[in-house]
Amino acid sequence: MSNLRTRHQEGDFPEVETDSRGRRLYSAEEIDQIRGVMARTGRNGEAYLPGRRDGDGLQIISIVNFKGGSSKTTTAIHLAQRYALRGYRVLAVDMDPQASLTTMFGYRPEIEFAESGTVYDALKYEDPVPLSQVVRKTYFHNLDLAPAGLLLSEYETETAYALQHKVDPPFTQRLAIALDEIEANYDLVIIDCPPQLGFTTMTALSLLNSTTASMRSTSEGLNGGSSSAETMTTWSTFAAMTCSMRPRRAAGRDNELARGW
Repeated sequence: MSNLRTRHQEGDFPEVETDSRGRRLYSAEEIDQIRGVMARTGRNGEAYLPGRRDGDGLQIISIVNFKGGSSKTTTAIHLAQRYALRGYRVLAVDMDPQASLTTMFGYRPEIEFAESGTVYDALKYEDPVPLSQVVRKTYFHNLDLAPAGLLLSEYETETAYALQHKVDPPFTQRLAIALDEIEANYDLVIIDCPPQLGFTTMTALSLLNSTTASMRSTSEGLNGGSSSAETMTTWSTFAAMTCSMRPRRAAGRDNELARGW
């Protein structure tokens, strides 16, 4: 605390709000600025900056359960916000046409994204747009959102048609290609999948580094989670063997993604 007080007095750290007792109140953005100062001036400066280093791959985590009401979206938004607060640059991708994750960030998808502006625009087979055009800022520092909406449900029927007519690139590569454009802007991608095993879910499972199967502590919830986990393992293995995607290796130094919760 004395070092923190001294650095403020010396003007190294940004001025922050204080309460009536003189206690400092820090926003997430101000904490991020302090991390930057410590990285430049402190010992072992890199330790203050989480995230990717040269050669590290983008980390992708999909939240999956084939049963509704299993806290998938709650898990996704908590993971995204937690890692953003820890200093990671996070992109939350809503792959559920119900758009619950999008709604949790304050958007009204049935009004704001009724005709365009969702991740569907970057995945569709006819005239897709760059993913950067649909990514939105959120009220959370370091956390952006690729929103969803009801139009995303069209992806299921369009993918069936595309498979029948051998349209390239296939669905297993479409999200990976979309993410390539903005990959350098993020350390971590959190994907909220729909509650069924369809082409939308399989698209998300085709490029992940890891999955999280949310489940409720009931016999029904545990059975659904177990089934989801088995299917995810099988599909991810198949996708890795059959998809000609650029590999996304784990960020070697960032064991915090596994342990730093």
